[in-house]
This record gives sequence, C-alpha cells and structure tokens, in this order.
Amino acid sequence: MTDNKVNIKINASGITRSVAISILFGCIGYFVYGGFEGFMAIFITSFIVISFICICSVIPIVGWIGSIMTAYFWLIPKILSLTGIYWTWLITAIFSFAVIVGLTVTITFFIILLYIIAK
Repeated sequence: MTDNKVNIKINASGITRSVAISILFGCIGYFVYGGFEGFMAIFITSFIVISFICICSVIPIVGWIGSIMTAYFWLIPKILSLTGIYWTWLITAIFSFAVIVGLTVTITFFIILLYIIAK
C-alpha cells in the first residue's frame, strides 16, 4: 500500500522579506518625498499593500483579481490620504511589485490545489 501524504511547510520568511522590501521602498521614499516622513509613509504604504495583495492571493484566481481591484481603487487611495503623500512613480512601482508577487502566490497555490485534487 502506498502512502499518499502531502507535506506543506509554512514559515515566517515571507513576512521578513516583506519588511525588507518595504524598508528598501522606504529608503527610496526618503529621497522622493523628502525626509523621515517620506520614509515612514512609503514603508507603511508598501507593507500594507504588499501584505494585503499576498494574503488575498492565496485564494486561487479570484483572490488575486479581487485584491488588485480593492488595492487600486480603495486601499491605496485611503493610505495616501492618511499619510498625506501623493501618487508618484514609486507608488506605481510598489503596486506593480505587489501585483507580480500576488500573481506568483496565486499560481503557486493553484498548482498546489490542482496537485491535491489530482491525488
């Protein structure tokens, strides 16, 4: 008799990467928006947007599309109004990066789902 077990390991390295990337975007924001306030505004914006899109992208196909629409039309404008910064190329870069990462997460979880269903 064969053993059909699927082992999935989840660790916190994704959160560490998200913080590191947010710090990188924050350093760019320091020069784009000027000073420590720009750093903190972009750090908060990038961390929230990247985390939101990645978490919602775990839902195969539909989660990725829904998270992009929600982030673009609701989440980013709310964050920009709270932080007092304006939309620049840096916000577009953060959003584009989050979309690419979200697509990667969606494809990965879709493949895992197909693998589990096929067994």
